[in-house]
Formats: sequence, C-alpha cells, structure tokens
Amino acid sequence: MSDDKMQDDTKRVEAIRDILFGQQMQQYDQRFAALEEQLRERLQAAEQDTVRRLAELQKAASAEFTALREQASSQGNEVEAALGELTQSLSRQRDELLTSLSDQLDAAERKAVSRQDLALWLRELADQIDPG
Repeated sequence: MSDDKMQDDTKRVEAIRDILFGQQMQQYDQRFAALEEQLRERLQAAEQDTVRRLAELQKAASAEFTALREQASSQGNEVEAALGELTQSLSRQRDELLTSLSDQLDAAERKAVSRQDLALWLRELADQIDPG
C-alpha cells in the first residue's frame, strides 16, 4: 500500500469515527471544558480566600504583638516603680537599724562606764573596809 492510500484510509476511519462518536466526543469536550472552568473558578476563589485570611491573620498577630509590647512596657514600668519603692523602704529600714544599733552601743558604753565606775568605787570601799 502506498502512503497516499493509507492516509485516505486513515481519514475515512476518522470520518466514520466522527459519524459514530462525534456527538459524544463534543459532549465530552464540553463537559471537560466546563469542569476546567469550574476548577479554575474554585482555585481562584480559594486563592482569594487564602490571601484574605492570611491578611486577617497578619493583622490580628500584629495587633496582638502591639498589645503584648504595651503590656510588657507597662509591667516593666510597674516593676521599676515597685523596685524603687522597695529600695527606699530598705534604705529607711537600714537607717533605722543603724540608728538603733548606735543608740544601743551608746547605752552599752554608758553602762560599761558605769560598771567601771562601780567597780572602782567598790574597790575603794573594800580598801577602806579592809586596808590590809
């Protein structure tokens, strides 16, 4: 068989196939085209929804981070103020303790002097009683 005759036979088979199955093939093509279009629309809608949700998530996360930063700053200021008050309180207590210790030391020194005076006086009295 020659190439021309084979091509003619092929064209005839295709024409017969078109006659037998042509309408079904067109319906399948239309269905596939409709499915492709639906798939494209759904993918586009899903992409838009994802972009919108990501933007909302980013906005919410940004707002939360800002609130946390403000809260941390506020708490830092509160801690700093409490630390200042604690430092002042400790300083006052230290001063009071030093004053109290100083007063007690002075009182002890007075008592010690008084005891020394008493001891001296008792020796003198003992010497007067028993000169011997």
